[in-house]
Formats: sequence, C-alpha cells, structure tokens
Amino acid sequence: MLLPIEIEFYRKFINERKYSEEMKKLKRTISLMILAGVLTASLASCVVKGNNPPDPTGNETVYSPVTGGPGVTPIIPTTDPSQVTYAPVDETVYITAKNAVLKLVANTAESIQLGQITELHRIGKSSSWSKVEYNGQQYYIASSLLTTDDLMEKTFTACSKTMYVNTGSVNVRQYPSAENSYSTILGSRVQGDEVKVIGENGTWSKIKWTNEGTEYTGFIKSSFLSVDRVNGTDDFLKYFTALDSPVTMYVSTATANVRTKPYADTRGPIATSVPDGLPKGTAVTVVARGTVEEVAWSMVEWAEGSIKKQYYVATSCLDVTAGEKATLEQVLKVYPELEKFESAQNLYICDNQAFGRGTPTRLADKDGNPTNVIKMLYKKDAVTAVAAGKIAGQAPDGKEEAITWCLIQDADIGFYFVAYSCLTRNADGTPAAPVLSLDQILNMYGFEKTSTAISMKVKAEKASIYTEPDGSAAAQLDKGTIVSVVAKGETGSFVKNSWYLIEYNGSYYFVIQGDLEIN
Repeated sequence: MLLPIEIEFYRKFINERKYSEEMKKLKRTISLMILAGVLTASLASCVVKGNNPPDPTGNETVYSPVTGGPGVTPIIPTTDPSQVTYAPVDETVYITAKNAVLKLVANTAESIQLGQITELHRIGKSSSWSKVEYNGQQYYIASSLLTTDDLMEKTFTACSKTMYVNTGSVNVRQYPSAENSYSTILGSRVQGDEVKVIGENGTWSKIKWTNEGTEYTGFIKSSFLSVDRVNGTDDFLKYFTALDSPVTMYVSTATANVRTKPYADTRGPIATSVPDGLPKGTAVTVVARGTVEEVAWSMVEWAEGSIKKQYYVATSCLDVTAGEKATLEQVLKVYPELEKFESAQNLYICDNQAFGRGTPTRLADKDGNPTNVIKMLYKKDAVTAVAAGKIAGQAPDGKEEAITWCLIQDADIGFYFVAYSCLTRNADGTPAAPVLSLDQILNMYGFEKTSTAISMKVKAEKASIYTEPDGSAAAQLDKGTIVSVVAKGETGSFVKNSWYLIEYNGSYYFVIQGDLEIN
C-alpha cells in the first residue's frame, strides 16, 4: 500500500510534467504496485473455499486439515545419496509430501519435483535415502517422504456390505494410512454406527456414510468394524488387564474425574457419587489398567455401602507417591515393566532442564505445560536411579507412546520418573548412556542379538550415536572409529529406521545401520 506522502510526491511531479529518467522509473514502479494490488484482490475474490463434509459427531474441528505436530515433520537427510549403501528392494511406494525433490542418479546436480501421492518403484532402500524409478529414470529421494501404504487403492477389492463400528470411536481417514502428516482425519464414527463398506484390502476398509442426505467416503481400519452391531456396555473391558493384586495409588492432580466408563467424553459419564471429582492426595484402590482410544485408564474399586463398585480414572491423574512415600516394591508392582538395577546408579542430568514426574507420561495441559511434575531438574543435578524400563504412556499431544524411563529414588520425595534420554553417567553433564544390561535393551526394543560381536567402523565423516532410537544424539563418532555391534533391529516413531546396537566406551548405544561398514 502507498503512503500518502508517496502519492503526493508522484502527483506533484506528474502535474509539473517533470519526467526525468528517475521519475519515469518511479512511475513504472508505482503503476506495477497498483496493478499487483488489483490482481491480488481479484484473485482473492475467485478463491473457492473448501467444502469439507459436516462432521457426523457435530464437532467441526475434526475436519480441519492435519498439519502435523512434534515428531511428525519428515527429516530430509543432508548426506550424499550416491555414497549410501542401499539394500535391494522391489516395491511400490508413494510420495507423501506436496513437493518432493528427486535427484537424478546419474547426475545428482539435476533433479525434478513431484507432487503428493505420485507412484514410484523403489529398488533400493537405506534408513535415510531411497533409490527409485520414475518414467524410465533412476532417482534418489529421502526415505522419510515415502510410504508403502496403498494410497492409490491398488490392493483393494470392491465389495458391498453393511458393517458396524466395534470400538468407542474411530477416525475416518482421507487415505488408507494412519500417518497424520498426509492422511487427513475426515471425521469419526462411534461404536455401533453403521457404515457401508465398498472396498477392502485386509487392513483397511473403504466406507461410505451419509450425513444429512449427503454421502461421503473415507477409510477405517478393518479391525474396528464388525458384521454385527456391538453392544458397547462392557466391550472396553477387553482392553484391561487385572493386576496380580490391588494397589493403592493417589490423586496427583488438583482433581481427578471419576467415570463409569473409560471415555473422556459423554460416553464416560461422571460418577454421580463423586460429581466434583477426587481432590489431590485421595487414595484409591487400583485393580486393573488398560488403554482405550489412546488414553491410559486405571480401574478403581471402592465400597458404596455393602456393594463394591468399579470406576475409571485417567492413569495420568494418579501416582504411587502423592499421598505418602511408597516402597520400591509397591512402585515395581504398579509398573511391572520396570527392571530393578542390581545396585543403585549415581546419574546426572544431561539436558538443560528435565522433569521429575509422578507418573511415566509426558502429557501436557491445554496450554502446553507438562503435567505430573513433582521436581524440576537441571544440568549436572545428581540423582539416584534404582530401576528402568520401557513404559507405555502419553505424549504431549495426548497420543500413546512408549519410551524408556528411569525410576529415581529421592530421600525427601520418595520415587519419581525421569526420561532415560535425559540422564548421563558423567558428572559434568556431557552425554554418556546410563548402564543398562544388554538383556534389558533387547527386551525393551525387541532387537536381535548377533551370534558374536561384529567389529565395524564409521564410514561417514560423522556418525551420531543415541541412547534411544527416538532421542537426541548423545555424541558423534569420527570416520573410521571402530565399534562393536552386538544386536540389530528396526524401530522409530514416524519413519522406521534400521539400527545397530553397539558397545562403546563401556555402554550401549544405537547407530543407524547405514552409517557403519565392516571393519
């Protein structure tokens, strides 16, 4: 937009007809600016707004495009793809990004750009790069931009049958894929809803449903559909596992809602006997635990008169130490995933800031503040770890995750949890993995132990090593560094990576397989 003084300046010189070369340039510049403004306004008036179908549940926000979140954005490697070792594969893949760059294999300086859902033939794969064929040419492309999910429905068989949702609530997806980065959530269907299945491939079902006379299509995991309508009264019980014996836990938040069913919406009514929830410090008897719709729940039991009743409280609202100090045996009973160390370990915080939590979960409130924090920790702070294990919990966005936690013993507080990746053996706070046994690591990640240790060396200029596959790099090894490989496996949250487990400087670390070669 032109400022008033600019307009007056232009008008003055036009009236006086002083067309110096500088003023001619000024006139052309201003004319182009005005023209650009007119075109922009015209184009804006022609934009067609999206026509998302109305949400069957009445919640319009469900249909907002998913833009991704922590851990979702694909990582584009910076390594030279021509120097990477590729495992031969023969599979159809699809591009998941709106604009993906393919580098020509014969000359990596040349490239082309392709759009989302473009089909490619993958012939080679590493953890960071893929070698693909497109229109008779071979290209390199970041593996994080590809999926083997059948986005073009080539494996689907047409059918026509009526089925019913058999779980509390299930997302309807734009594509037969559960990846939020490209498969938008179109809406949701709740338990008992009828849908028309028009195609299936064994994993996904393509469905039609009608809302206010308009028909829509989308994809649902086939496991969430049944031929018969399910009476949802007690169906959620299949997700719960009874504890060997009841455990006393305490409310660790300001209040905790008590529900008659394990759902955080109207399907889980608040217990009429506890309409205002339980205040912090209230003791409850937990008899079972389970996860329903990516939320961890504890089944609690207490007597009302002569009748024992069962209710449900979100596990994130409970811990074993909020009311009084628990014994180590009590904590291990609540969290059987933890394995006690043979002797306590003196460890230190390696992050600038870490949270000591009452429960092993990284949940945050609606403002992004972490929940269940009972102690703030800072770099070089000393702690005493007595156990460790990989425990299913919830990420800050509320989705289920499983990460490794260390159980910390504190003389004043009792016990609390710290993420394993925040800890080091070095008193100066520099990263060095806490000592876990090889069996502990293999159990946590399901890796396959090599028959004998294999001597390998770093083939890249630098190779990052990690205390956890999904964590931050603990250190970097220089090219030629010799390491001992003791196990291998595949894991990862957004992209599945192939890893080696190595023994280095008296501890175990993870390194991407493509960064090492036989010594």
